[in-house]
Amino acid sequence: PSDPAAAGPIPDFPEAPEPPAPPLPAAARGSRTLGLLAVAAAALLTGVAFYLVYRTNRLQSLADLVRDGEPFTNFSGSVLHPSFSPDGRTIAYDWSGPNDDNRDIWIHRIDADAPARLTTDPALEVWPVWSPDGGWVAFLRIVEGPAAALVLKPALGGAERILTRFPIGPNDRPRLDWSPDGKWFVTAERPELTSPMRLVLVNAASGALRPLTNPAAGTGGDAEPVFSPDGRTIAYRHTVSSGVEDVYLAGFPGGTPRRLSSDNRGVAALAWRADGRAVIVSSRRAGSVRQLWEFSLQGGEPTRLTPAAIDAGSPAVSRDGRALVFVQTYEDKNIYALDLTDPEAKPRRTIGSVAPDMDPALSPNGALLAFRSLRTGADEIWISAADGSNERRLTRMNGPSTGSAKWTPDGSAIVFASRTGAKGDVYTIPAQGGEARVLTPPSSNESAPFPSPDGRWLYFASDRSGAAEVWRQPLAGGPDAQQITRGGGSGPKLSPDGGTLYYVRPQARPKPAALCEIRLAESAFPVEGSPIVELDNRVTGHWAVARAG
Repeated sequence: PSDPAAAGPIPDFPEAPEPPAPPLPAAARGSRTLGLLAVAAAALLTGVAFYLVYRTNRLQSLADLVRDGEPFTNFSGSVLHPSFSPDGRTIAYDWSGPNDDNRDIWIHRIDADAPARLTTDPALEVWPVWSPDGGWVAFLRIVEGPAAALVLKPALGGAERILTRFPIGPNDRPRLDWSPDGKWFVTAERPELTSPMRLVLVNAASGALRPLTNPAAGTGGDAEPVFSPDGRTIAYRHTVSSGVEDVYLAGFPGGTPRRLSSDNRGVAALAWRADGRAVIVSSRRAGSVRQLWEFSLQGGEPTRLTPAAIDAGSPAVSRDGRALVFVQTYEDKNIYALDLTDPEAKPRRTIGSVAPDMDPALSPNGALLAFRSLRTGADEIWISAADGSNERRLTRMNGPSTGSAKWTPDGSAIVFASRTGAKGDVYTIPAQGGEARVLTPPSSNESAPFPSPDGRWLYFASDRSGAAEVWRQPLAGGPDAQQITRGGGSGPKLSPDGGTLYYVRPQARPKPAALCEIRLAESAFPVEGSPIVELDNRVTGHWAVARAG
């Protein structure tokens, strides 16, 4: 079942002994007055800002609190995943460093001008969290496997302790949280590369792991767990498929999960309000831009905390409820052109705006360019001349995810994938503008459309068989769909003559994904393609078929 509640109640677990944790000495108060603060960081093409806001009036709403934020410091690189110390005066976070070359754990007192580096390991380290007494910082270190190692380190520096390690996917950066009584950690693992993420409890003394949820195969699984302030509830994100996510609550140590949100939209991160009466959610419920929303446990419409112009993630709330910190991300992705006939040519910017522009597709005659842009606040397909002039919006899907634009061979239309509800579908729209028409059934997820060069077939990825495979159907539409691959398949592309299908197939851990080929005229479908090259699991969509096929 895709609903976590169908899996039944969470089992009770025995008490775990307290982990050893020396107390953190009280830090001296600095001369800076705690007020409305913000921590900002910028990178060349992608920026991340910490907004830290401090509540001087307990009746002040969180929305008013966010509105009054001000810059605090500026960093180069990327700063993510803030966590308040128990006294609310220090923030731990992971940062790529002043040279943007290694993500480590840093400790930053609010009354200090600069952070202190806690770790120097060359491996990527993420999601720091404080022990309840403030003496230790725990975090996850991404190691070979791929796996995550749960590491504990004194907050004032000293020898670290690796508590346990568990399997993850190559792109997974699971969240870590520490129970208020100090006895448990909660995080997420991926037992196999093809299995969904599931929540696991980690005994803080022994490192023993226990599965906490059992999401259905074929779903995205469960992630982003965070304990309530009283430790009796865990809020987490359940993913049905990409971009179809909601927040669930599960009693701890035992209880049946219940759904808190019913948006079927992307959920980035969660935090509890200090009084435990609401969950603050970084969500794409209003479009493709993440915003902070406050969901009351009593139900009702959520309250938006951040303006539409701010992309807000990774919220954290201080224990006393007087401070809120979140991450603002801003991107400047542009589209460039490169003349392949000139070995001395340099890339030149063709499409650029203050919002991300990406995924370009040239028309068959080379005169027009289709691309995906976030400039309206939601992913949409746009068209321009090949030189970037005469830009115009083509689609008005207003959903959390629209992209993968491909031209039909005659250049009269564009096929694309979009998710406007619980499922993703493939659509077609005239290149001159008009209404988009859905080509696939609403009961399954479809993505990555690719028309055949002769205009007869439309290839795409679909989970209608229970797992992601490559299918095809007549480009003109209709019920005559045919499964092409077996053993898993996504991201289909054809050779210029249409005779060979290339696609990506997952492989069992620890093997990377495989780029496979199928000679269409020689095969009886469905068939398992022949692997031709292994792909880095982090970039399985970044390849193209050359003109020579």
